[in-house]
Amino acid sequence: MAVAAVFVLALAACESDEPTVDDVAGSPAATEEAAGSPEHEDHGTETFTGDNFELEMELDDFYFEPTTVKAPGGSTAKLMLFNEGDQAHTFTIDSLDVDEELAPDARKEITVELGTDSRTEFYCSFHAESNDMKGSFSLH
Repeated sequence: MAVAAVFVLALAACESDEPTVDDVAGSPAATEEAAGSPEHEDHGTETFTGDNFELEMELDDFYFEPTTVKAPGGSTAKLMLFNEGDQAHTFTIDSLDVDEELAPDARKEITVELGTDSRTEFYCSFHAESNDMKGSFSLH
């Protein structure tokens, strides 16, 4: 009986709402969790397997949808950009020399030749820093 009481007390202590070492910012577990977190708000992923693909890309206040595009290296993307936001936005890829500005409600079709880098980031030059408006092409 005494053993059962000790077991119940030990179990109750384990179920405490007190933070554990892993919950504390800077702990190894918290640091690993933060390192694996996306750098920007996620508004979906589209995956393509062909060398040529078409994609509707929404630019809104303050995100891209989809946020991540997975495609084969060396593929060609035909993007239909649409600014659904109330503010002007850009679709910018420094490494591919792409910089398209869209006013609210504007549409623009562009073609992007993806290289062989494993990750190519796109962003809005107006809101990348202030609102973290970023996304990426991830090659597979």
